[in-house]
Amino acid sequence: MACRLRDYPVLRRAVEGCRQFISSGRITVACPSQDVNPIRFGLRDLATVIPEFNLTPKMDIEKFRSANIPFFPKAFGWYYQQILKMNYARATSSSHYLVWDADTIPLRTLSFFDNDGRVLFTSANEYHQPYFHTYEQLLGQKPLQASSFISQHMLVEKLVMQQLMIEIESRFKVADWTEGLFQVLSQSPYRENLFSEYETYANYFSLRLPHRFAVRSLQWSREDNTSTWGVSLHRLDQARLADDAFIALESKNTLLSRAFLKAIERCNSNFFKCLAILIAR
Repeated sequence: MACRLRDYPVLRRAVEGCRQFISSGRITVACPSQDVNPIRFGLRDLATVIPEFNLTPKMDIEKFRSANIPFFPKAFGWYYQQILKMNYARATSSSHYLVWDADTIPLRTLSFFDNDGRVLFTSANEYHQPYFHTYEQLLGQKPLQASSFISQHMLVEKLVMQQLMIEIESRFKVADWTEGLFQVLSQSPYRENLFSEYETYANYFSLRLPHRFAVRSLQWSREDNTSTWGVSLHRLDQARLADDAFIALESKNTLLSRAFLKAIERCNSNFFKCLAILIAR
C-alpha cells in the first residue's frame, strides 16, 4: 500500500480488513519518510511501514516532479504511488505480492487464484483510452484486453513485473524504467490520467502468459467518505448489506480529519504527528 499521513483513518481500516479477510502474512505500507514514524505508531504490528524512497533507489524524483507532463508537479504523487507499487517487485523476496489501494477496505474473504492455480484478475467497468495509448508507447504493442482491470487491487507475479520493467529499460535504453515512462508521458497527446499500473501489468501478463490467468467479476463500490471525521461507518454498513467484496472510500480534502492530517504533515514534530494519529482515528 502507498499512502500519506492524511490517508491514515481509511488506511487503518484497509489494513485491518486485509488482515481479517486476505492475508496472514506481511503487509507493507510505503509512505514519505517524514510520515513513517507516526504511521508506524498508529498501525503498530498490523503492518511494516517503510519510506517510499526505499522502492525508488534509481529514480530521479526531482527530474520527474519537474517534467513537462500535464498538471505536474501537482499530479506527481498520483503517478508516483503507481510506480511504488510496481517497483515493489524489485524489493520483495516473495514470488507474488498483492497490490491493494490504501483507500479500499475489504469486506469479505477473497482469494486470488482459481482451482487450476491461475491468477485471478478482477474486471472493472472503467475504460480510459490514454492508459492504453501509454501502454502501446511503452512496450511497442497493442493491448489485448478489451475490458479494464482497475479494481483497486491486483496480484502480481514478481518475475513478470520485473521482466516488464526490464523490457521498458531495454526499449528506451535507460537505466531505470521510469525514465522511459517520463518520455512517453511528456509526449502524450492526452492531458490527464495518462498511466495505469493495473492496465499495464494485466495487459503485459495476458499477452505473454495467456493460460495462467482468468478474469472474474466482483461486486464492489466506490463512494465518497461522507463522515466529517474518520471513516463513514454508514458507508461501510451499506456496502456490507449489499454483499460488496470491498469498498473504495474516496476522501476529499474538505473532510475535516483529512484536512487536519494534511496540515499536520507540514509539522516536523513526530510527537504532534503521533498525537494527530490518535485524534483522527
